[in-house]
Amino acid sequence: MKKQRQFVEMLHQHLSDFLGWEVAVKLVEQGAFDPKQKVNDSRISDI
Repeated sequence: MKKQRQFVEMLHQHLSDFLGWEVAVKLVEQGAFDPKQKVNDSRISDI
């Protein structure tokens, strides 16, 4: 899990640097991710 966390932190930093804005990243347990679940982020507004 430590190597996965390090990888995600590195990926987060590279994506944020590349895009020029902070990317929201959440590390979840394997099998716990539900791609149909709505992301709750106050920065995102439904248009």
